[in-house]
Amino acid sequence: MTDKPLNLLGLTVILSNLISNAPAVLLIQSLIPKTDTEAWLFFTAVSTLAENLILLSSAANLMVTEVTGKAGDTLTFKQHLQFGLPLTFLTLDLIRTEALP
Repeated sequence: MTDKPLNLLGLTVILSNLISNAPAVLLIQSLIPKTDTEAWLFFTAVSTLAENLILLSSAANLMVTEVTGKAGDTLTFKQHLQFGLPLTFLTLDLIRTEALP
């Protein structure tokens, strides 16, 4: 795996939430050797799960908010964060412990 997998994890989480995971992947891909399958699998999992952190980081999160609104309910940024924050950190920690020695 890359020299600094925790740096890759942190950068991926930040960018995936600031600009979404597809643009983050485009920006970060040059930092990962093309032949490092472990790093690519790690990167794929992190970039996908990182988007659960905040409401605005995922189109799917926004669609859920829209559907709940049409049903007469609301999902606030704070409500999502109360669920998304622990979910994201738990799943990322699981990936980290499985992927790193």
